Amino acid sequence: MPRTAEQCEEIRHERRDQILDAALSVYVRKGYAASEVADVADEAGLARGLVYYYFDTKQHLFQQLFTWMSERTHELARRYLVESEGSPRERLLGFARVLCQGCLEDPRPTLFYLRAYQDAEQVFEGRDRADVRNLEAMRSYITAVIAEGMERAEFRCGDPALAANAFWGSLSMNFRELTDRASHEESEKLAMVEEALGYCMYGLAGAPSAKGRS
Repeated sequence: MPRTAEQCEEIRHERRDQILDAALSVYVRKGYAASEVADVADEAGLARGLVYYYFDTKQHLFQQLFTWMSERTHELARRYLVESEGSPRERLLGFARVLCQGCLEDPRPTLFYLRAYQDAEQVFEGRDRADVRNLEAMRSYITAVIAEGMERAEFRCGDPALAANAFWGSLSMNFRELTDRASHEESEKLAMVEEALGYCMYGLAGAPSAKGRS
């Protein structure tokens, strides 16, 4: 029985994701300049011609990788910060926790973003960048949740944009630290995540007491 149009589209989508996942692995090992389409094909276990069927050039492939990664991050932020229920603090903490846990489960996204800041100009060469729009949208979600938390007295009052910068700066700086410790014992990794979240949510002063929150 021939495949339906929907089945064919699903297969194309899965194959595209397979190639992009392989490109991610190659990129975090070699960076943009040293990576080749042949490396991605080998990593994916596919013929080079099949990779070129989906992506015309190496540059096109890595432009799509950058966009694909930012879309994944954006969708995660949207799910936890916009679409989920719970207080602003619960939503922000849930988002931060899933990102920190992700660093321990798969270090590639962290390593990708460390390289991407250096390579983005060469990859895009002034072209429109959907990856930037996606990450700016994520930052707007963080700012909006913090603003809501300030209005509800869950966070101390201040400038939501500055607070968002402090939150994301603390969180993102710990991604590499957690990635480097991914081989530690499970209980130790869980403790590290919680400690990193404590600094991210409460800074150096620590969490307020239950009495202080009442």
